Amino acid sequence: MRFSPTIPYKFPDGSYGYGVRPGEQLGYLASVPNAYMIQNDLARYRLLGNLYAEYLILPSLKFRTTIGTDLLIDDRINFTPTYAFGGRTNTVNTLDRSYANSTTWLNENTLSYDHTFTGKHAVSALVGYTQQSNRYDLFSAHRESFPNNDIRVLDAGALNDRARGTASEWSIRSYIGRLNYNFDDKYLVSANVRVDGSSRFGPSNRYGVFPSFAAAWRVSNENFMKEINAISDLKVRASWGQLGNQEIGLYAFTSGLDLSQNYVLGTAQGIAPGAAPTSIGNPNIKWETTTMQDIGFDLSLFNHQITVTADYFSKLTSDMLVQVPIPGTTGVSTAPYQNVGSVRNSGFELGVTYRKGTGDFKYDLNANVSTINEVVSLAGLPIISGVFKTAEGHPINSIFGYVQEGVFQTQEDINKHATQLNAKPGDIMWKDINNDGVINDLDRDYIGNTIPRLSFGFTSNMSYKNFDLSIFIQGIAGREIYIDGTGGRRLMDNFDNTTADYLGRWTGPGTSNHVPRIVWGDPSNNRRTSDFWVYSASYARIKNVQLGYTFPKGTLGLERIRLYTSCQNLLTFTPYPWFDPEVGAGIDNNFTSLMTYPQPRTILFGINLGF
Repeated sequence: MRFSPTIPYKFPDGSYGYGVRPGEQLGYLASVPNAYMIQNDLARYRLLGNLYAEYLILPSLKFRTTIGTDLLIDDRINFTPTYAFGGRTNTVNTLDRSYANSTTWLNENTLSYDHTFTGKHAVSALVGYTQQSNRYDLFSAHRESFPNNDIRVLDAGALNDRARGTASEWSIRSYIGRLNYNFDDKYLVSANVRVDGSSRFGPSNRYGVFPSFAAAWRVSNENFMKEINAISDLKVRASWGQLGNQEIGLYAFTSGLDLSQNYVLGTAQGIAPGAAPTSIGNPNIKWETTTMQDIGFDLSLFNHQITVTADYFSKLTSDMLVQVPIPGTTGVSTAPYQNVGSVRNSGFELGVTYRKGTGDFKYDLNANVSTINEVVSLAGLPIISGVFKTAEGHPINSIFGYVQEGVFQTQEDINKHATQLNAKPGDIMWKDINNDGVINDLDRDYIGNTIPRLSFGFTSNMSYKNFDLSIFIQGIAGREIYIDGTGGRRLMDNFDNTTADYLGRWTGPGTSNHVPRIVWGDPSNNRRTSDFWVYSASYARIKNVQLGYTFPKGTLGLERIRLYTSCQNLLTFTPYPWFDPEVGAGIDNNFTSLMTYPQPRTILFGINLGF
C-alpha cells in the first residue's frame, strides 16, 4: 500500500520493484525489501483430543473424569535472498529456521448430584477438581552466505552460524463447587465458588477465591398472576459474582536477567562476562478480581407474542494488574506489574422481540441495545502507553494528544496565534489548551474514546408459505480509532505513497483548512499525535441475509428439499475511511492493525436434502 503506485512488484526482466525508481528522491521505504522476495513460511501441525469416562454411583450421583490434550508444532522458515535493484542491494542472503512445540494437558474430575424430591423440591450439586498445564519449547538457528538463492538449508550457509532456544511452563489448578435449588419452578437459587491457583503468581499469593450467587423469582407462576392473561411469563432475577484474571505473562513475580551483558573490570580493564536486570519482579502481585452485579427481568406478553429482556449491570475490576512506568534511569526496560486501581463499567441492556402470524405470513423482529459507562480509579496515577492514556475520570485507553483548530493560511494567522515552533502557512494550527501563549506538551487533551458508548443489533425472521427470509444487523456508536501519523500517512514529511485525500491538501490561502501542506521533513511536526488522526469507528453492518425456499414434503420422493442463498457482511454503513471499523483502537508504525485483512463479503448457495 505504501509503495509508489507506479512501481510493479516485479518487472518483466524478473527483478523485483521497490518503493522508488533509481535516481528518485529516497523515501522511508528505500531500504525496505519487497515483500514478494522474502520467503516467510509457517507450517503448523496440531492435535486436539479429549477422552472421558463416567460412572453412575447412584441413580442421582455421577462421577466424570476427562483428559484432554492440545499438541502444537510450528515449523517456520524465513529466507532473505541476495538482490540488486538500482541503488539498493543485499549482498548476503540469510536463513532463519525455528521449531516450536507447545503441549497442553487438561484433567477435569467432577462429582455431580441431581435429584427431585417428593413434592416440589429439586436440587443439583457439583464439586470438582481441574488442572491444566503447558510447556513451550523453542529452538531456532541462523546462517548467512548461501551459494545461491535456491539452496535454503542451514548446512549450506557459510557465515554467522548461531542457535538459540528457550522454554517456559505454566499451570493452573482449580477447585469448584456449585449448588442449585428450585422450588416449584417459582424460586430458583444458585451458589458457586471456585478456588483458582496459578503459577503466574508468587507462592504467597498463588490462590484466589471467587464466589457467585444468583436468584430468580418466576412471578408468573404465582396464584395471584393466573388472572392476568396478558402476561405469559415474568421472571425477576439478580446475581452477584467474582472472577479472577491472571493474564500478566509467565514470570512477572520474579526479576529477569540478561546474561549477555559484558563488564570492564580490574586494572587491566579486561572484559568480563556479566548479567544485567531486564525486568523487575513483584512477588506481591495477586489475582485481579472482577465483581459483577446484575438485576433484570424477562417478560412475555400476549401468549409470548412480545418478549422483553432488560438488565442493569455493574462490573468492578479491582486490584488491576498494570505495569506502572518507572524512570529510565533504572536501566530496566520492563516495568513491574502492580495491583493498582480499578475500573467500573455499568450500563443497561435491553432486548425486545415481537412475533406475529397472519395466515401464511409469519415474522418475528428482535432489537437489542446496550450502553456502557466507564470510570477509572488509579489512586491518582495515570498510565500512558503510546497515544493512549488511562487516568481517573476517563475511560481506559483514551486517545490523548493535540487538538487541531485549522490550518494556518497566512503569516498573519501565525503571528496572532500562540507561539508554535517552526510554523509556516499550510501547517496545522494547534489549540492552546492552557492559554499560556505557547504550544507544548501541556496542550494535549483527551481526543478519542476507544470503547463503544452504545452497541446495538437487529434480527428479523420472516416466512411466507414456503419462503423464508432472515436478516441480522449489528453495530456500535461512540467509538474512535487512532491511525498513527508516522506509519499511517507519511506524505507530510517524505514522498511515500499515501491516500487520495491529500489531493485536497493546502496549496495556498483558502485551499484547505484541514489537510496541511506537503513539506519535506515536516519541520512543524504536523504528524504529531492529534485529533487529525482520529476517526469515528461507528458503524452499522448487515452481517447476514439468508433467503430460502422449502419444497413440499415428498418432492422427488424426499422428506425435505430446501434451497437457500445467504450473504455475510453484505453492506457496512460507516464514516470510517479505511478497511474495517472493527480493527483495533490504534495503529502502530508498521501499519499492522490497519492492514488487518478486512472481513470479506461472502455469498453462499446451498441445498438441504432430507431422506
